Order: sequence, then C-alpha cells, then structure tokens
Amino acid sequence: MLNLIGKHIKFSKANKTYLKGINLSTGKSWDIATEHMKSIKKRINTHLVIEQRDLCAYCSCRLNVGGRAEIEHIAPKGKTLYPEFTFNERNLILVCQHCNSSTKKGRMDPVTKRSKYYGCCEFSIVHPHFDDPDEHYQWANGVKICIISKSAKATKSIKVFKLDCVYLTEQRAKDLQSEKWKQKIPLSPLEEAELDKALQLLP
Repeated sequence: MLNLIGKHIKFSKANKTYLKGINLSTGKSWDIATEHMKSIKKRINTHLVIEQRDLCAYCSCRLNVGGRAEIEHIAPKGKTLYPEFTFNERNLILVCQHCNSSTKKGRMDPVTKRSKYYGCCEFSIVHPHFDDPDEHYQWANGVKICIISKSAKATKSIKVFKLDCVYLTEQRAKDLQSEKWKQKIPLSPLEEAELDKALQLLP
C-alpha cells in the first residue's frame, strides 16, 4: 500500500560540510562523480529502501520489478527548475522505472507554488513526504490494489503515473499475494473475493 514517508534522511556532519561547498545553481551537482558524492547517494538509497519498505513512493509496487529503482527529485533538479532543492531530504524518494519514465513524470514540474523554503512549496501531486495517501486515494472494494481519486492531487497523480493502469494494478495484486505467502498467511475467502472484484474493475 502507499505510505506517507515519516523520516527523512539524516546527513552526517561531514556530508553537510561537503554539500555546503557545492554550487547547486548549475543544476549539475547531482552528477558530481567523487567518492564522497557516491557515499552520500548510497546513504540516501539505503535510508529510502528501509523507510519505503522497498516500495515505490508513487505507485507502491516493488521497487526493482521491471527495472532498477532510481532516486527521484520530486521538484526537478535542473538548472532552470529547482537546483537549490537537489539534496533537500524531503525532495528525495525512491521510485520504480515505470513512474520515473519520460512518459510518466520525467521532468514534469509538480510545483504549483514556489518558495525558497521547500516546506512552504505547494505541489500538484500527492507528495510522499507531506501527504497522507489515505486522505487522497480511495481503495476499491477495500483491497489496496485499485486506486480511485478522492482529491485534485490524487487525480493529478493517477493521471501522471497511470496508477490505475492494468500493469500496476496487477503488480499490486501480485505483491499482496506474495506478502501473504511470505508471512505464511493464506488469503481469507473474503480477501480472495475482494481481490477478484477489484481485478474485475480493470478495463
């Protein structure tokens, strides 16, 4: 299921000192290839895998299904966009390749109101660090695989990431069954019936 990210990354004192010395305005700071930068990215990745429970922050499917997971900048980091937020802890999430592809979010700008303070910016999509998914999405038939909009942000997110597409719905169904299997808990007759109903909603 989709989950609000509760804890953001805690950079070490050495990380913070290093990042303060970087010129963010070029929009290319993320591509610096030093060992220190590699260790910072590894720290970000490790934290997010744990915090997101190995699930994509946008669609909630397993991160590495169908391709390698990627660190995503919610507010794009390009020179003409929001380079100042390149290393902001609340601007970083892990996403699957489906959600981060050029035909989905790509470089789409989700910021509707800009501020020099990230926490004061406003976004057109459901923000994984700021928005409780249950306040924006409704789950069809009580099974958390089919997403229906409850808000303008959810409508936008569903449209951008195709959250209601057949591929993601089937993937979430597989993940649900796999999770139950790992826990050695069979789906109850009610869950089986609800799962069938939800899948029948697919186009």
